[in-house]
Amino acid sequence: MQLDGERGAGTYDGTLKAGHLGVDAKGDGWLAGLSVSRSAAELDYHFDGGVEGRGVLETTLTGVHPYALVGLGATELWLVGGLAGGEARLTREHTGGGWQRADLSMAMVAAGMKRPLTLDVAGAGIALKGDAGLLRLETDGGAAPLTGLAVDVSRLRVGLEAAWQARGALVPFAEIGGRLDGGDGETGAGLEVAGGVRIDNAVSGLGLEAKGRVLALHSAEERRERGVSVTASYAPGTAGRGVSFRVSPRWGHSADATDRLWSDARAARHSGAGGRHTDAYADWGMDAVLGYGFNVPSLRGLIVPFSRLDLAGDAGRRLRAGVRYARADGARRMARLELSAERAGGIHEGSRRHTRLLFSAQARF
Repeated sequence: MQLDGERGAGTYDGTLKAGHLGVDAKGDGWLAGLSVSRSAAELDYHFDGGVEGRGVLETTLTGVHPYALVGLGATELWLVGGLAGGEARLTREHTGGGWQRADLSMAMVAAGMKRPLTLDVAGAGIALKGDAGLLRLETDGGAAPLTGLAVDVSRLRVGLEAAWQARGALVPFAEIGGRLDGGDGETGAGLEVAGGVRIDNAVSGLGLEAKGRVLALHSAEERRERGVSVTASYAPGTAGRGVSFRVSPRWGHSADATDRLWSDARAARHSGAGGRHTDAYADWGMDAVLGYGFNVPSLRGLIVPFSRLDLAGDAGRRLRAGVRYARADGARRMARLELSAERAGGIHEGSRRHTRLLFSAQARF
């Protein structure tokens, strides 16, 4: 992942690399698992607000993340936890190149639920949804300026979801809910409104979804969030064989009302020097994926050469090309391997760019 942008009188440019390995078990109405993660980030920074300086901040984290999903009748419950440890290392070039290090730790927990209600409003099915999350990141040991730093973020949301099943494959949907932000940074209560329309054609494999989200009210001064996304897709109905594609342009913040606690990273690049969120429509992006699947009888599976292009506004772009192997034996057993090469980087002058080889494996027994 490429990190690139400006904030006040400073600029930053760097990369974040992460890998995950997990295992889960699935039963009648439940799923539980555990994943192990490893991430490494390197960030070059420069500031000239009265006092000029530059340096490099490096962090590493290794974590474990248990998760569970349980269905209790019509009610769906989920829970995710996480503990991680590592180190942060700061090299301050403007002070002669000396460096400091400190222990770095992360703890998080998130939970949510969804339950259909026995209500019918204008032909729409109504469901109650809610989620809550806490995240803490802190340093310990070492020397200033790294030691004793801590960041806490929390969010609580409760709302209603409505979905209409119209004739054919046209499905309008809408959400409205309250939100409470806590921890460091901006805090307060707000009201979110989201909605859109989804069109699926099982015969042709064509799909179209348009959705938007807006933070209609918030007690924090000048807090603004809004986002729009459109996704067009084609997926063959012959077990993944043939041509498939997906194109998804987006504008503003995440258009998903259930975005993760820490997923709103794009908003930070549009915050002013005082940390206030400004108009998010200047932030745009697009994802595009193209693939072609064909059977290989000798491998008893499907081979899919693919390419993917990710654009993140003025922050950078990523191009990936590779091949995927997938095999399914019944409803429960599955194996998937993927090998690809990626070129990513920022678009600003002097931005860091990198090329890497990626491999992933997934199996279910």
